[in-house]
Amino acid sequence: MSKEQTKQIKVPVRIPTLDGTAVAETVMVEVTCTIDPLTGEELLSGPELEKLDQAKARYMGLMLPDEIRQLRQTEGMTQREMSELLQIGEKTFTRWESGRERPSRSLNLLLRCLADGKVNTAYLRSLRGPVCDWWTLGINREAYTLKTRPEDAKRPAYPCLMEEIQNAA
Repeated sequence: MSKEQTKQIKVPVRIPTLDGTAVAETVMVEVTCTIDPLTGEELLSGPELEKLDQAKARYMGLMLPDEIRQLRQTEGMTQREMSELLQIGEKTFTRWESGRERPSRSLNLLLRCLADGKVNTAYLRSLRGPVCDWWTLGINREAYTLKTRPEDAKRPAYPCLMEEIQNAA
């Protein structure tokens, strides 16, 4: 039985443009590969493939799974609480932390703002409730009523606004 041979190789990692339709740049990442003794083929292990994925994420400005987990732990939140805060599914957040998926660029931007202290959890929580101010602007309220049943004809589509509607009338 022969000893496995390994060697260092440079692998091209293609960084996509913002819209994902082209390659913005190609970076070379050095990894260790194993040489198949029968075919001479260069094989990459799981950890080496992860190095390539992490290099791509770094160049794209995406948070890595460990950074996402650290952010959640710093905020003192569970995965469920964090997913509710971001208004995403709990399994989605779990996949981000495990590295099985990456957040979209827009959600990554929000995570970065949260991590950098530019946005706080109290502010994000405040966005969860309905914002009703636009009703006070005098918009035609009849256009926003439910008319699925006769008894609903006079009910506003947004019950939380009932008091505002009555006060404005």
